[in-house]
Amino acid sequence: MNAANTPTTSVNTKITTIVSQINQTCDELVMFLDMTPSSASSYYGITQVNKMDSEYIDVMVNRLLSLKTYLNELQQYTMTSELSQKELTTIYNNCGLVVAKIFALAQTDAYYSSLLEVPCMEIAQLVDEIKKSVKSSVS
Repeated sequence: MNAANTPTTSVNTKITTIVSQINQTCDELVMFLDMTPSSASSYYGITQVNKMDSEYIDVMVNRLLSLKTYLNELQQYTMTSELSQKELTTIYNNCGLVVAKIFALAQTDAYYSSLLEVPCMEIAQLVDEIKKSVKSSVS
């Protein structure tokens, strides 16, 4: 391998890894959001009924924080490297699905709304910023 191509290859590998982590986290969130708190409790082995809702929220919040972290990392790389249109479209669609599902859940319960709307707006904003930075680097 040419030494001049090594940094680019390394960055592309990191971008691919981050994109994969974003997509996996989105898939986990979508699967989790399709569960009810009671089915999630049995899936995650939560046995105390009074902890069920808080554990359900904890899992969602932890996944949302992971997603934000990955998106922030990706945003740093897109300032200096290219993201393929396919990767961008996949991220945009997956994150959009997560945000839509969480907003739908938040409309059914004020508790979910107060905890989840802000992280969702931040995720939507990060995805839009990534999309803009990719488009501006193409122009």
